[in-house]
Amino acid sequence: MWWPASAVIGGSGAAWLARCGLRDDAARVWLGVVALGAAYAVALLGGIDPVDGWAAVYGALLLVVAELAYAAAGLPDLGVADSATRGRYSQVAAAAVLAGLGLAALLVAAAGSGGSGGAEISTLGVAAAAGALGLLALAARRTATG
Repeated sequence: MWWPASAVIGGSGAAWLARCGLRDDAARVWLGVVALGAAYAVALLGGIDPVDGWAAVYGALLLVVAELAYAAAGLPDLGVADSATRGRYSQVAAAAVLAGLGLAALLVAAAGSGGSGGAEISTLGVAAAAGALGLLALAARRTATG
């Protein structure tokens, strides 16, 4: 039974994100996001199915949570930005989430198709998630610096 460990790790990650938002500590938000991802990975240990059909949705929601945590911690400082900048930032973030969701859904469908290549699909999934987070960080930096 892995769910108690998953709940503790996930709760700790959520608490850490709240702490970062309250203290304007954007530099350490990544620790909470990693904890939430680890909680999901631990929860998968108890599963019977080799492919979780909800993985794409969870990944997209994790991107949303990460972005909201960074925004709450003040990176970028959207409070002082004009409405056009906030709009561009929101559009880029939404595009990254939707693109990540689409790519992840394709990877989950490919992994669940029953063919070979499970390790390759997993590697692609991890690379896609890292790439999406990197693009989101780049967009946040460009928006913050103008």
